[in-house]
Amino acid sequence: MQIVFDTGFFSSIFKIGGLDLVKSCFGAEEALMPKAVYTELLKFNFHKKLPISFDKPGHSNWIGVVEAKPFANERFGLGEREAIAMAKEKKALLLIDDFAASRFAQQNSVLTLSLASFLMLCKEKKLLSKAEMRKLISDLRQKDHYEFSAEVKKRLLM
Repeated sequence: MQIVFDTGFFSSIFKIGGLDLVKSCFGAEEALMPKAVYTELLKFNFHKKLPISFDKPGHSNWIGVVEAKPFANERFGLGEREAIAMAKEKKALLLIDDFAASRFAQQNSVLTLSLASFLMLCKEKKLLSKAEMRKLISDLRQKDHYEFSAEVKKRLLM
């Protein structure tokens, strides 16, 4: 399955060293990222460590940064609009953590997955032990100030 990253999801999963988990979960040899998402990521200090190539994913750089024509909907940022448009065009799974943008994407026939849903999928596929899940949740809180609701946290750790 081809996947497209949005900024928030990518940033969070990258900060906790979870990109290999994405590859394992989906059997992905390559992923796509719109240029606007990459531009947004340049604002962060870790951008030089990104496993990214331009135009086409390669063996060591498995995430390709490609141009995308954004949806015209101005309610969302350019990165979100390009990611939604790219996922729709490529019939790819969009990894996105913005609820409103995800709903908009779904209304436009784009399959989406949030970070919480992704971790639930990893749990169902038995890719993470309970201890590993606990560490990921802790790392997200410490490294990305990311908090799950009590209900979601409970489901992830069951």
